[in-house]
This record gives sequence, C-alpha cells and structure tokens, in this order.
Amino acid sequence: MYSWGDNTFKQLGHVDERKQEVGKAGVVEASFQKAPKRVEYFAKRGIKVKQVSCAKGEKHVHTGCLTEDGRVYMWGDPYKGQLGLYKDEKGWTHEETSLYPKPLQ
Repeated sequence: MYSWGDNTFKQLGHVDERKQEVGKAGVVEASFQKAPKRVEYFAKRGIKVKQVSCAKGEKHVHTGCLTEDGRVYMWGDPYKGQLGLYKDEKGWTHEETSLYPKPLQ
C-alpha cells in the first residue's frame, strides 16, 4: 500500500519512530508526502491490503483499510471516536492521534 499528500494527523500511515510525541497535547507537526511512499507498517508485517478508504471532514482526517485476511485497520485523527478507539462517557477518545494503523477488535 502506498500513500501521499497531507500527513498532518498521520492519516497516511507514515511515522517517524523517533517522533512518537507527535499528536500529544494538541501539538501536531505538519507534514506532506510529495510522492507515493510505501506504508511500512503493512509491508514489514507482510499484510496485504485489499481496500482503502480515506475520510476528511471539517474536524477529522483518518484512513481505514481492509486486509486480505478480513481485518480492518484504522489510523489518523481519532476525533469523536471514528477510529473505534476507547472513549469515555462524554465520547472523547483517550488515545492521541493514532501513529500506527491499529486493527479493530
């Protein structure tokens, strides 16, 4: 799988492992991937992506994919719980920007 474009909320799946603090405490580094780049998370694990869906709204940006083995992965901005991550009673997620694709349980 390859992705490119705006990666402000890590919605492309490209992560600099040395910058794990990205997205915490409301601080987000702007980044832009000019050319198609392989999403290493899947490549390193031999995971084959079957379908991809991207979403960009006024206050949210995230990506999801379906793998050949039937798993769904989500990553990007977890605003209002679109990633399927843990939420409290007010509906807020307690995970910052998802830096890596995560399989839904």
